[in-house]
Amino acid sequence: MMNMSGPLAARSRRFEGRIDPESDSLIAEAATVTGQSKAAFMVASARQAAERILGRADVTLMSAEQFDALIASLDQPDALPLIERALAGPRKFLRQ
Repeated sequence: MMNMSGPLAARSRRFEGRIDPESDSLIAEAATVTGQSKAAFMVASARQAAERILGRADVTLMSAEQFDALIASLDQPDALPLIERALAGPRKFLRQ
């Protein structure tokens, strides 16, 4: 997969949005501190947030106790009354 976040990355998409004055001021100050334009700062920040969120999307966090209970529950058979009744009845087809 090609990294498209570098300075030479092709920028062919446009994003626009409205922002409140307080957020705009905060973002402008942070962009200045990091030596970036507001647009570059916002794209980089949004990308970092998206990567962090998507990186966690397939991960389930739980305590050791919860994990042990989950694993133990896998060893307990589920009640399947419809299947049990079907198996207990006469067979419709017999092998020859």
